[in-house]
Amino acid sequence: MKRLFILLFLIATSLFAFAEEEVVNYKGMETGADFAPKWYSGLTDNNQKAFRKKFKIAKDVKIYFAEAEGMNLNVAKSNAYLNILKNIAEEENIPVENVTGLAFVTDYWYVTEDEKGLQKTYCMTVYKKGNVR
Repeated sequence: MKRLFILLFLIATSLFAFAEEEVVNYKGMETGADFAPKWYSGLTDNNQKAFRKKFKIAKDVKIYFAEAEGMNLNVAKSNAYLNILKNIAEEENIPVENVTGLAFVTDYWYVTEDEKGLQKTYCMTVYKKGNVR
């Protein structure tokens, strides 16, 4: 009985673990833009140079970004913003509700769909704090 349970468990987990996702929409797709802008790729590699240049953000201005997923764009954006608040609160050792002085800079999102038609939205949101100009 134990072997049967293990076998069924392995079969069930393998069905979910290997579901392929395909990008079906992304910010800028309707205008023919490339899938991922250079600044996005840079931030995911923790390189802020292209981002600062593109959005004209001085070196003394602190940049915060986070990625998150959700069932739709609003949920993904909210989750990313909450991740930013959490990271700042941990960094500054303050409660999340005391985080202030953030200004929205931009975001980048894309939507995937798996073999079963289930869609997920992923979003990177970027805020700045400090000498906000």
